[in-house]
Amino acid sequence: MRIFLCLLAVLLLSLTACAGGETVTETVVYPPAPQLISPEPGAVLDNADRTSSAVWNFDWSDVEGATQYHLYIKYPSAINPAVDLDYITKSSFQFAFVGTINSHYGWTWKVRAKVGGVWSEWSETWTFDVEFVDIDESDIYFPVQKEVQTIYPDGLVKGTLVLDGDYLRITRPVGNGDLLVWPYGYSLRIEGNEIQIVDNDGQIVACVGDSIKLGGGQIPAQMVEEFIGKSLPYDCEGPYWIVSSERLNDSLVED
Repeated sequence: MRIFLCLLAVLLLSLTACAGGETVTETVVYPPAPQLISPEPGAVLDNADRTSSAVWNFDWSDVEGATQYHLYIKYPSAINPAVDLDYITKSSFQFAFVGTINSHYGWTWKVRAKVGGVWSEWSETWTFDVEFVDIDESDIYFPVQKEVQTIYPDGLVKGTLVLDGDYLRITRPVGNGDLLVWPYGYSLRIEGNEIQIVDNDGQIVACVGDSIKLGGGQIPAQMVEEFIGKSLPYDCEGPYWIVSSERLNDSLVED
């Protein structure tokens, strides 16, 4: 059942007319913002494999008298939104796509309504995640230092741990995220829709999607190969960050 919103926000604009010195009050009626219905915050939406398609369903409340709705869907680190449509005529939308989406955590969506040629304010913003499909530990490149290190660069980087194709990186405000070279004894584990980083004591220290901070520093590709004892994959682009186990264990996931 659709929810009809009848309460209208009213903004009074006072204009002073020159003739006669009278004040003329012009009333502009702003429609209410829609109320989001689904997907609810924290929902995990379907993904597609390399050859199939998937559909995301978005639903929000009707706004009485609305002739158009504007839907905006975006992944946080993306430059452009996945959906930015302002000509939707009903209070629902299906977003269909083919191929696997590799950005999984923290998608956002919001809606506004147009009544009588006037746009409402945006609704509140809700977030959702996207499931992992056809993926196991062997699909993700996880470089680990070949031995315990005693000396590291004294740097610190903060960002979000993301899965970028087959590579784990930490995002940066500008430029490519750093490919991470993990301490000796660390491993990767997938549990349901969660990709976990596990230390040498078997403890989960971070998951993909977490905001984290890492000690260590950037190193050139040649040094990465020295640290891990093997060549990098041909398509494994930098920059590269060697992760310090000392500062990592102090506080990896940000509060």
